[in-house]
Amino acid sequence: MAFRYFVRSASASGSTLSLYGDLNTTTDVYIAASPSYTSFTWNNASIAPTKTSFGLMKVTLPGPSNVPTAPSITGWKWKDSLPEIAYGFDDSDWTTANDTFTNNTNKPFDPDYTGRYVLYGQNYEFAIGSMIWRGHFEATGKETGMNISLSAGPFGVGAFYVSMLSSCAERTLRLS
Repeated sequence: MAFRYFVRSASASGSTLSLYGDLNTTTDVYIAASPSYTSFTWNNASIAPTKTSFGLMKVTLPGPSNVPTAPSITGWKWKDSLPEIAYGFDDSDWTTANDTFTNNTNKPFDPDYTGRYVLYGQNYEFAIGSMIWRGHFEATGKETGMNISLSAGPFGVGAFYVSMLSSCAERTLRLS
């Protein structure tokens, strides 16, 4: 459902009720306000109200008058923003994430956590921005599953990319 209007704020001064907001088209708005308000403004422009039979004030708010036209975008180009997920990417100069202890008071959310390594960015002196953890393991061919857990904190976002090659030579997700 697309909304046609958004009221950002309202203020009152004497008998005038002033509304401020955004519209994408001309629209009618019904206002339930004290009868002491006899004039209305929308983004500092006066608008004439009419009283409805059920006691509300109806105002017609004008749509935008100067809608910019977006330019045509052609000749798109792209660049892989995650070369780290490519098979064969050289991560040999990356910091090895092998801490087994953390002072972080937000321990892993799973009380039965049995992972060997702590993957909090602060443990490795990374405190801001996006972090990419790249891991590998040598498959034996007897694997029956994998358990991956993510705790990004109360405002975090996380995602996993797991690449399984058809051969058992190397599987992306080596956390060792």
